[in-house]
Amino acid sequence: MRREAMEFRAGEARLAADRWPGRDPTIVLLHSGVTDRRSWCGSADLLAEAGTAVAYDRRGYGRGHWRWR
Repeated sequence: MRREAMEFRAGEARLAADRWPGRDPTIVLLHSGVTDRRSWCGSADLLAEAGTAVAYDRRGYGRGHWRWR
């Protein structure tokens, strides 16, 4: 399955994500506190057969940006 990179911005916050296009439903994959979205790559390929898989980096992990004030 082909993976698409995505990025979402709101103010100073930025979330990086990968999307494996498929059909409905959309399956959102949340990584643990010691990894990033890449931990889902192998599983997302399989899950994309059942729907669209989306894995994102929580703020402060991987390419997810967080600025403390």
